[in-house]
This record gives sequence, C-alpha cells and structure tokens, in this order.
Amino acid sequence: MRTNKNAPVRAARVPASENSERDDTSDLIANAIRFGIIGRVNRQGVPATVRNGLRINATSGELACALVLEWLDDLLLADLEAAERRARA
Repeated sequence: MRTNKNAPVRAARVPASENSERDDTSDLIANAIRFGIIGRVNRQGVPATVRNGLRINATSGELACALVLEWLDDLLLADLEAAERRARA
C-alpha cells in the first residue's frame, strides 16, 4: 500500500469510553498519590485542583477518593507535627 507523503495526517476518531468517568477518577487518584509521594521528597504540596477533585468525588460517594484524601491529610498532619517538634528543639 502506497501513501502520499504530502497528504495531511488525520487523527482517528476514538469513541468515548463507557468508563470515561471511571478513567477520570482513576487518573485523579493516581495524580494525588503521585503528588503525595513526591511531595514527601521535595516538600511540595498537592495542587488545589487535585484536592478539590478528590473532595468533590468523595462527597458524591467515591470511597477511593475519600481514602486518598484522608491519606493526604494524614501526610500533611505528620509534616505539621514534625515541624512543631523541630521548632521546640
């Protein structure tokens, strides 16, 4: 099969996934975990957009988002407690 090298490249149409909402939630959770782990190393927090997305999904009943949000809050609390101990020393 021969193709014309000068022909424009066309993007294939991909049908919307039935699981697109689930995919969005899983991407959100993956990013939150990634930011949480990386934040332990470079001391950067989780972006507000990620936290807000988790909060919205958690209040609508998404248990995984609620658990990740709780984990992130625990990380933040541990950092605050460690900073307080260092300040007293």
